[in-house]
Amino acid sequence: MGGKIMNYDQLYAFYYVSKVMNFTKASEILNLTQPAITTRIRNLEDELSCQLFDKQGKRLNLTKEGKILLEYAKKIIFYAGEAKEALSIANQPQLTIGFSPAFSNKVITKAVKEFVPNHEYIYLKIIEQHDSLDLLEQVKNQTLDLAFVRTPTFDPNLTVDNVFKDKIYIFVSPDHPLSTKKIVTKEDLEGQTMVHYSRSMGYWKRVEETVVGVKDLKKFEVRNMELMKKFVKEGLGFSILPYFTLHEEEQKGEIVVIEYEPLNEIPRDIVSVYYTGSARTDLIKTFISCCMKHIESDPIYSF
Repeated sequence: MGGKIMNYDQLYAFYYVSKVMNFTKASEILNLTQPAITTRIRNLEDELSCQLFDKQGKRLNLTKEGKILLEYAKKIIFYAGEAKEALSIANQPQLTIGFSPAFSNKVITKAVKEFVPNHEYIYLKIIEQHDSLDLLEQVKNQTLDLAFVRTPTFDPNLTVDNVFKDKIYIFVSPDHPLSTKKIVTKEDLEGQTMVHYSRSMGYWKRVEETVVGVKDLKKFEVRNMELMKKFVKEGLGFSILPYFTLHEEEQKGEIVVIEYEPLNEIPRDIVSVYYTGSARTDLIKTFISCCMKHIESDPIYSF
């Protein structure tokens, strides 16, 4: 090995020469002179004791050693960029918000649209997660600033506020045999097919409890809510969701919603949860207010 130490600038120059296979073009991209690029490549070759490029006339090719180094150079440059971004974010005020599928994407979207213009200095991170209990645990550990969940909690370290009450319905396609009914019973569901969401969700465990005892009930699982709704619209079975996730499809006549009394036993309160005394309490309250503004103005949340 030579006396000089391989450095990031040399790898960066090598990467761009490899990318365009031309020293002049690489120097233009990096805003350097061609001699500067050439010097960096030569110093890198000296340090590694090998030739990285093979020039045949005007054509430039990577040598076997150059191809090996390129794979590592890509990783080093990627992780260096990722580290730089992570450090930049670490020094920027952040607000991390989690919500379960029981909450409304529409509300989150409108709240973010209102929140961001007045808080452009904030790094906002939005996470959708299936498990409400896991979201609560992250709030307790203060790795999550705010969560919107259905799961009730009475932890004295957490501030919990009601956001809205929802109502859960069975829904079917307009051509489904149950579509003419306003209310169904367990007997009505006998022999039907249920399209259900991930069984790992606490919400769906409660939903499944409501159909215990239904005879000859066939089931299959879908782990994507939009795909689940599409299956129902195609007549593949019935499913169960909160009304606010079904409102648009019902208005378009794509589905029919039906009451099923056992679903009333599932908690209807959607709550906001954050750590009491959080340093970001003011920001958290502002974001909750943005959500509430849209919830209170939309009748689909007024059960």
